[in-house]
Amino acid sequence: LNYFYLPSSERDDQGFQRELTRRGLCPYKTKPLSDPFGHREIVKSWDRIFDLGWEDEYISGRNNVKSIQATFWELRADQVLEARQFVAR
Repeated sequence: LNYFYLPSSERDDQGFQRELTRRGLCPYKTKPLSDPFGHREIVKSWDRIFDLGWEDEYISGRNNVKSIQATFWELRADQVLEARQFVAR
């Protein structure tokens, strides 16, 4: 996600951006953020990538047309909760 915040809605996005501005933070200039709040919220937002039931047209589009992507430094076998076989149509 290139250290971007993945908001849950347009309102969430606007609120997070306001809070960063209030704190004098800019994730486009400083990565990772030195402020624990900003860094924690950005990283925590990435959990939404794996929520297959989450749908918000402002952020991700409808479930029937969106794709899910993720990048990470490391994924260990003990972190995998479930694996499903994918077969392309």
